[in-house]
Amino acid sequence: MRRYRLDPDKTMVYFSTSTIVDWLCVFKEEKYFQVIIESLTYCSEKKGLSVLGYVIMLIYIHNNPVKKGFVTKPEDWKYSSARNWICGDDSVMKIDRDVLYE
Repeated sequence: MRRYRLDPDKTMVYFSTSTIVDWLCVFKEEKYFQVIIESLTYCSEKKGLSVLGYVIMLIYIHNNPVKKGFVTKPEDWKYSSARNWICGDDSVMKIDRDVLYE
């Protein structure tokens, strides 16, 4: 596994994406989504990670869940920060909206 050093002055924004080996459909149950949310929340609260946005998908969905027909609006996808940005809904996970405006 590669390890990267991140900018210590926190002026950079990073995009991170991960996939499961052989594109296995691991996220079949909500409890598995929750593991990712809890990990990101822990890193945010204990390690200083600023989460500006996220989306967790059960399979690779080209572009987004709306185009695939899973939901009608981006904010309807439960595991997406579109809910946070559009509706102000932090019920799944809190994001750091203020970081963009400092």
